[in-house]
Amino acid sequence: MIRGCCSVGIWPEVLDRIREKISEPSFDTWIKDTSIEVKDDTITVYAPNEFGRDWIETQYNDLISEIVELVTGKSYKFEYACSEKVNKYAYSSWTETSNSRQKRELEPFELWLEVLNRITTKVSLKSFDTWFSNTTIEMESETITVHAGTSFARKWLEHNAHTLISETVEEVTGKQYNIKFTCPPEVVKGEGDGFELWDEVINKLGKRILKLEVNAWFSNTMIEVENDTIHVITPDWTTANKLAETYEELIAETVKEITGKTYTFTYFDLQNKEEYTYTRLPYMNSNHSVQDPIVNKLQKRIEQLEARVRKLEKRV
Repeated sequence: MIRGCCSVGIWPEVLDRIREKISEPSFDTWIKDTSIEVKDDTITVYAPNEFGRDWIETQYNDLISEIVELVTGKSYKFEYACSEKVNKYAYSSWTETSNSRQKRELEPFELWLEVLNRITTKVSLKSFDTWFSNTTIEMESETITVHAGTSFARKWLEHNAHTLISETVEEVTGKQYNIKFTCPPEVVKGEGDGFELWDEVINKLGKRILKLEVNAWFSNTMIEVENDTIHVITPDWTTANKLAETYEELIAETVKEITGKTYTFTYFDLQNKEEYTYTRLPYMNSNHSVQDPIVNKLQKRIEQLEARVRKLEKRV
């Protein structure tokens, strides 16, 4: 039986290989403090709390399974559980008196997991996966510094989620903190983040297309402006593809209406960390249809729903 990431066994090597496959903030937040127990053909992965357990199971099960098989040459069944040591200090075990909440001093890791756990109930899954999932924090006195995975995520969080994070931290701790945002050093294109321009573009688009379309394709995007180019930052290639194929002309017209200028557009995919223009999208065939049958099916379903909504609007 192997137990614990510091004991002799496979887990240290598995952790080293996982570290090479995912970002450092993701590794530190979700994987670093895990341990395992091996019994027959089953490996139980222990996470510090329920939220971490659920996140690892849904987001990293395939990666863990693949690496374990690579290291051991054997296929295992995986189960996920919480470490008892951390569980007894879970948020639900904190006590309250009529005068004040009596809480132990939380480690930054524990605090942030509880904050993220609550934020999952306040934002869409897509928003959480795109902007919150790869974050970590540092605490110093009355200041919490949120470390985002990329400069784009930092800007989005600072512009769109500062109040949400501040209020959620206060819910958990009973204290007000000064919230700051940072990210790893990297070369970032752009003269400006373009938040005000993009907010106005989305507002105008909301009067020209269905609200369903705006929420589906624009709600988790942002832009960087560089000379005569606007880089549209999207959460995944499906969104980038949809904006480029369906909405680029309308976006360009709206931007020109607001600024009086004509821009070239590129699309940055946060999921694959690639930037490309519509003509260079690697996911399109000669007919400009997405090759992934699942995505094709989803897009057709969305188009059907949009058509129904249009018919209902005409009847009204």
